[in-house]
Parts: sequence; structure tokens; C-alpha cells
Amino acid sequence: RQILLFRVLLTIICAVIMALIIYTLTLDKLHPIALLKLIGAPNRTIIDEGDPAQVLFNITAGTVRTYRALPDGRRQIVGFLGPGDFLGIAPGERYSVSADAITPVEACRFPKREFDALLKAFPKLEERLFQKTSNELALAQEHLLTLGRKTAAERLEAQGPRAGEEVD
Repeated sequence: RQILLFRVLLTIICAVIMALIIYTLTLDKLHPIALLKLIGAPNRTIIDEGDPAQVLFNITAGTVRTYRALPDGRRQIVGFLGPGDFLGIAPGERYSVSADAITPVEACRFPKREFDALLKAFPKLEERLFQKTSNELALAQEHLLTLGRKTAAERLEAQGPRAGEEVD
């Protein structure tokens, strides 16, 4: 019974987050397509680069690391996502990055087909996502320029504490 209450509460939280993004969307219209899912314990892979991009997630709790796999087996970290961020928006039919959970992650899961229909039905959502994506692109470009001007030691220092590390 407590688990059911917890799931209902998480579903409501998910719906509220999406309602804040979509000014005109009511909760009863959102509920049928947004499913809250506990998607990751730490170090669990959530999506794999190259897999078909069939779902996307709106993170409601936790931290996700996105990365690209390098030919030599190493990973190049692309970024970090947290509550309010979307994971799985792909430029094509396949995911362009992999992602894993750094901390326990909860998210609203949207099948891509239904989410695309939602964007058509609610242009304000599409506009907000475009704004958010444009802002993230500008930040990434600025970050690349900044990193290009720094030494290796300065780049490490600029990273700050890692997710989950305590700061003295």
C-alpha cells in the first residue's frame, strides 16, 4: 500500500514538472503518455550510443552522466544531467551518446512517438525545448572555447568537485 502511495506521489511530481514546462497542458492530458520510471541505480546504463532512440526521459531526481565511447575503450564525458533535464533527445533515429546513472535516478519516460505527437499538439512545449537546447548548445560552445585556452591542470581545476564528492 505504501509503495502504491509512493508511486502515485512520484507520478504527480512528474506531471507537475511537465506542467511547468507546458503552460497550457493539463495534468489529465499528460498522464496517459508520461510514465514515471525508476531508471537507474548508480553506474547503471540508461541508454546506449547507437541504440534506436525510441524513448526519452525527463529527469525528476538524481544525476546522469552522458558520454561517447572512444575506439580505445575509454569514455569521453559529454555532460551531466539533473532534475528538469531531458535525456534521449536524439538528432536522428539513434542515440548519439550513452548515459549512466551517477546517483539513483528517477525520470518520466516518454515513448518518442507519443512525445512527437505532444509537440505537435502543444507548440509552446516545442518552443521551450528549442530554447533549452539552444541555450545548452551555446553553453557547450563557450565551454569548448574556455577549455581550449587552458592548460591540462587548469582544465582539471575548472571541473570542480565530482558529483557526489564532498567539498571541504
